[in-house]
Amino acid sequence: MLNKIKTMFLCVSIMMCSFIIAQDVTMGLGVVTDSTAEITMSNSEAVAGFQFNVEGADVTAGSGGLAGEAGFNVSAGGEVVLGFSFTGDVIPAGSSGVLTNLEGTFSDDICLSGIVISDADGDSLDWTAGEFDCDFVDDCIDEDADGICDDVDDCVGEF
Repeated sequence: MLNKIKTMFLCVSIMMCSFIIAQDVTMGLGVVTDSTAEITMSNSEAVAGFQFNVEGADVTAGSGGLAGEAGFNVSAGGEVVLGFSFTGDVIPAGSSGVLTNLEGTFSDDICLSGIVISDADGDSLDWTAGEFDCDFVDDCIDEDADGICDDVDDCVGEF
């Protein structure tokens, strides 16, 4: 009986952890050139709107992709991108691919910040942008504290 209770407790714990870790939306970057950038998305919940910044860019327009298919209006200016539907349409749950195609001027090291994704009720959805998140922290070992990861630092210990 005690083993059965332990097993049940373990199963419930694992399920709770998977809910905590699970993300409703995953954002990323597709093909990026000097003048265009694909923003990618996969979602487990319906998306009714999005807003994010593209740091290192001067974005002038956004169109197409999943947002275009859902009838979203995508506005862009400077680093800010905003998309939603005036008619209440959503990007269906389970969608995956290019969210929108951006036009403008893009540096080699663009990243996403200030991400807000909402559902049809206007509630915020959990998201991740992984390595494309401007606040992404790599497991960088920097023993000499010079701001350069030791695996790429030619002068480890000389600073």
